[in-house]
Amino acid sequence: MPRLSSRTALILFIVLVVIAFAQAIWWVVFMAILVDEKVDIARDLGASPEMVQMIQEQETRRQIMVGLEGTFFLILLLVGAWLIYRALVKAEELKFHQENFIMAVTHELKTPLASMLVSLDSMASPRIPEDKKQTLVPRMKDDIRRLERIIENVLQAGRLDRDGQPIELQPTDLSRLVERSIDRLSGFSSPVPVTINRDIEPEVMIMADQAALTRAIEAVLENSLKYHDGQQVEVTVKLTTTDSKVMLSITDKGIGLSREDCETVFERFYRVGNELTRRSTGTGLGLYLAREVIRAHKGTIAARSEGEGKGATFEITLPSGVHE
Repeated sequence: MPRLSSRTALILFIVLVVIAFAQAIWWVVFMAILVDEKVDIARDLGASPEMVQMIQEQETRRQIMVGLEGTFFLILLLVGAWLIYRALVKAEELKFHQENFIMAVTHELKTPLASMLVSLDSMASPRIPEDKKQTLVPRMKDDIRRLERIIENVLQAGRLDRDGQPIELQPTDLSRLVERSIDRLSGFSSPVPVTINRDIEPEVMIMADQAALTRAIEAVLENSLKYHDGQQVEVTVKLTTTDSKVMLSITDKGIGLSREDCETVFERFYRVGNELTRRSTGTGLGLYLAREVIRAHKGTIAARSEGEGKGATFEITLPSGVHE
């Protein structure tokens, strides 16, 4: 069966609305003509003025009743058509993001596998010096860890659909957790200089699942590191507290986000741009999983940007304090 595009669905919806309104207008006009004809017949048959007026009032009330019922069903029809149209558009968007996701995962899996294959071939070659071979081991470990992260993200997304996001809360020093995450990502592989500025309030205690929250924060931080402007990577991480909330902001000076992207960047499979032309790595699951983890902690995450090319800020808000 041929698949409707969102544009075709919109055209069909507009045509249906025009037809429905035209039919409603024709029905009102037809009923008005019918009332006039009945009144004229009554007059021709010699009915008294009182009888003619009574017939006219009865037909007018009947016309109003039928008109109200018709309007109600017309509204139901239009609402139903709108819901169907929105469902078609959502299905098209989901299909597009899934196709992007498949291409992204394929690329993400092929790259470290190809790198490991080259490294293994080099280690097996007698012409490669032993000291050079030893330098390949850390690279292969990085490729394996990259594969592990991709697989874990895909599995975690599947578990979310089935079981939600399970968390085990315990007292956590968020300041130390954020510092360790920054330290791990400070060696981020990039063709341009990388600078991570820190403004971390010390000893910020919250109730958290340390492993899950670490993955979420590192996903947001890694996202800010990846989408740079091609000249440099500069990210500022700021952690502050109020009486009841903890605010973690991660600000970059990268490619920025449009207003629409700020709303949709946390959706599953969503990535800015097209997989065929995108330079950055990723599967479109990192920010989605981060949002679900933060929601499970009764927190919020939001993206702000002044526009494309003007950088972006991701703000994470969590409840502060600890309890037994």
